Amino acid sequence: MARSPRSLVGYIWCLVVAEGAVVDLAEWSSAGWFVQNDGVMGGRSSGNLQVSDSGARFEGSINLDGGGFASFRRDFGWFGERNLRDYAGLWVEVDALAESSLAPVAIHVELDDASERSGFGAAMAIPPGPAGSTYSVFLPFSWFRKQLLRSCRNCILNPGRVTGVGIVVLYQEGFFSFRVRKIYAVSSESEVPSSAGRMPTLTTSDSDVWKMIRASILRGSYAWNQGYPEQCGALYNSTAFVISSARNISETVQSVARAATSYAEQFPLNLGNNAAWIYRRSFDAISAAYDGSAPPPESRYPQVAHGDWVRTAMSGGSVQPLPVSDLANELQQQMVSGAPGQFALRSLGLLFVGCMHFLVSLAD
Repeated sequence: MARSPRSLVGYIWCLVVAEGAVVDLAEWSSAGWFVQNDGVMGGRSSGNLQVSDSGARFEGSINLDGGGFASFRRDFGWFGERNLRDYAGLWVEVDALAESSLAPVAIHVELDDASERSGFGAAMAIPPGPAGSTYSVFLPFSWFRKQLLRSCRNCILNPGRVTGVGIVVLYQEGFFSFRVRKIYAVSSESEVPSSAGRMPTLTTSDSDVWKMIRASILRGSYAWNQGYPEQCGALYNSTAFVISSARNISETVQSVARAATSYAEQFPLNLGNNAAWIYRRSFDAISAAYDGSAPPPESRYPQVAHGDWVRTAMSGGSVQPLPVSDLANELQQQMVSGAPGQFALRSLGLLFVGCMHFLVSLAD
């Protein structure tokens, strides 16, 4: 069968790259990266991109009125189609967020597919950490199933016809700033450093953990309600891992977070919503402990989150109650301020609306 000119170029490109080699899809020093925000659909989000040989700094602000996304992308061009069929997925490396960040920032890594003439995204979240620390993840191509801002039933990525790559910040209102260092296609997960997925160790406090949990629930519940449970799961996963390895916080709180990460590990974050429910139950139990009350009954959650793992993790220890009302006021003020590393709200009430929407879904 004769090959089209475009597929022929992709075939030749694949031959040039050594089998099993790591393929740099970013090629930061090359021209071609551009910003695309929700202004294309009437939105008012902003994004500013600074590219250097070592990576790309992307910062701006998400406005939920009329859109709710900002992105930076690279189009390989009509003759640049990549055949990544012999590769297993992407290795993405980012700088940790500032330690003062209220919560992780979720991003969708998107690959454009010529077969569907659309992009497929897989979610990950960038955690806070000490200055200079990095975080890496492996995103299997099987996770790239979510079409962003479009509808496509049962569509999956065809890695043999990749025409572009992008990073999308979606439905997280307010200021954002992060740096992406690597976007590599790898032939197997073993090519990703063993440190991939290991969270930077954060020195924090129980008060800040409480605020991180509540901020993550706000962001995650909003994304969930917009039809992006994988983004919610990625946020919750990152938050739980940050808590489980943090310094200067309650050992019982860490025990619950570790139990959740261990239990949720069997469920891929981008395939289904089981992990998100497990993390949500752990967050509710921790929040209740900080409030000096009993954790919610397991009947409030789907079957996948049931079990004695919460009670077992909390047995034999105690959590010092916190002034939750005061912390809630502080959290609202930080969110409204929109300071770097934080995010703002259109109104104070949105914090409670977002949480209530998610609680309603828990009861369904």
